[in-house]
Amino acid sequence: MLGGAAPAHRPQAPHGSGDDPDRRAAYELLVAAAGELADAPAQHYTGTVPGRDGRAVRLDARIGRDGTALSTVDFEDRGHGDLLDLGDDGTYARGDDAFWDTAGPAGAAAAYGTAWVRVDFDALGFDARALIPPVLAADLLPPAAEDEGLPAPGDLPHLGDPATVGGAEARAVRTGATTVWIATGGPPRIVRVETAGSGPAPSGPAYVPARAPSGAATALDVAPLAGGGLAGFRDALRARAGELGGAIDAQVSPAIEGQIKVGPCAPSSCQAEVTVSGRLTARSAYLRPSAPVHAQVTIAMTVENRPIKTCTPVVTMPAGGTATAQCTATYTVKTTQDSYLVEAKASASARALLPADVQRIVDRLATALPEPEPPAVAPPPCEEPAGAADGPGDWHPSGRPVARPAALYQEQVTGVRHGRQYRLGRHDFDGLSVEDGGLVLLEAKGEGYAWPLWGVRVGSDGRLVYADDQDSSAAAGRWAERARRTLGGIERQLRAEVEQVRGVPGARLRVVAAEQTVLDELREYSRGVMSAEDFARIEWRHEARDPGFPGCP
Repeated sequence: MLGGAAPAHRPQAPHGSGDDPDRRAAYELLVAAAGELADAPAQHYTGTVPGRDGRAVRLDARIGRDGTALSTVDFEDRGHGDLLDLGDDGTYARGDDAFWDTAGPAGAAAAYGTAWVRVDFDALGFDARALIPPVLAADLLPPAAEDEGLPAPGDLPHLGDPATVGGAEARAVRTGATTVWIATGGPPRIVRVETAGSGPAPSGPAYVPARAPSGAATALDVAPLAGGGLAGFRDALRARAGELGGAIDAQVSPAIEGQIKVGPCAPSSCQAEVTVSGRLTARSAYLRPSAPVHAQVTIAMTVENRPIKTCTPVVTMPAGGTATAQCTATYTVKTTQDSYLVEAKASASARALLPADVQRIVDRLATALPEPEPPAVAPPPCEEPAGAADGPGDWHPSGRPVARPAALYQEQVTGVRHGRQYRLGRHDFDGLSVEDGGLVLLEAKGEGYAWPLWGVRVGSDGRLVYADDQDSSAAAGRWAERARRTLGGIERQLRAEVEQVRGVPGARLRVVAAEQTVLDELREYSRGVMSAEDFARIEWRHEARDPGFPGCP
């Protein structure tokens, strides 16, 4: 959940800036606005971000909370291009010659032309995936030692004066080098993100927006997509995805292996067979851990130097593996000839997707990013417990700010009106129940963790694999660091909760997560860092967020 829980044992802030009501108000405002940002189906960003060389890049991007994105990129006098990000189905770019001369490898402009090209997600020198709404929301919040914990007093943001931003009144919330402008009319909404640039340009890719390395500044206006704007984004995504049938894969280097085999040949026909290898040149196997690679093979056959057949089969192989392609030509030769020469030449180019892949993606996008509908059911009865209830702890008011989407999920899971916490010993829990005579303490993890944890996955052997385990690039390091920080904060929270549960005979902790992948990653991470006894006290349960749940009245 976005927001923080203040454990009962956390020391009180000293007098001074740490308990400044303006800084506490700034944090509460930022939590609420970050929750609205993460929960919207998609956001529209316009402005500038730093490029690889430290110079400003103009960006106009529509990005969904599921990771899909459609963007235009302007390198000013250095080219113009388009980006299509399909989440786990890859990132694609196309642009003019100047664009590829700036963003691509040597010879890219001639090799790619105006085709869509599958590229590394940060190939243009900045990480547009850092603008996926849940990722941006998490990055804008100041760090805390525990997940759902309050930041240290000195890390609370500062509240600035009101100003007019985009024609509306907004307040500035400043955390480190980042300033977030939040509209004050209606629900808190982030309308602009600014990150000051300073010092020389970084040596590697620059990232936006929060805690970016030194270099050019970031200045992005932000607006949620809804209604016609959201529908137009979905339609544009499907249209662009439908153009990917001929997309080139810059992450694969196909090559012809050995000699082309010509034969067997008959008086009027001959066959050529080619072996092709597909070397994956993407920096990290983590990005596509098990995806096959495709190559279009062009086989040109001649008889006595006369062209007779050109075949263009597409072959599929595992990354680093091989496949064979064949071409059979028929022809006529003078019957007086005792022999004749049949030759074959071949070349291969990478293909990002097969037609079936393209259709699957187009079909998937048809139901992507649904716009929330008003709840059609009556609000459920919700408890408002107080004092001791069914256990050794007691209910008390929650003193932490929580974003509305997180509060709704907590109410869905616990059946308790948000604003109450169950305190057991030195820690607070979202709720509790008594089952089979035993006490079950509840910890709810709503939507919004999946993308911040994108830098980690559960490997085939059940162990966790981080992005930078196989990739030393700055992009992999940033995502892995974010995942480690997020997992570490959750683990510290769960460890503290288990410590309290351990003291109650028969009690157990139930972790309920809205996202299955997040639950899997939390379970495997906890298995590796907790004792077997503590791990056995935790139940893991997936419960998807109910979009029709209206919350407590």
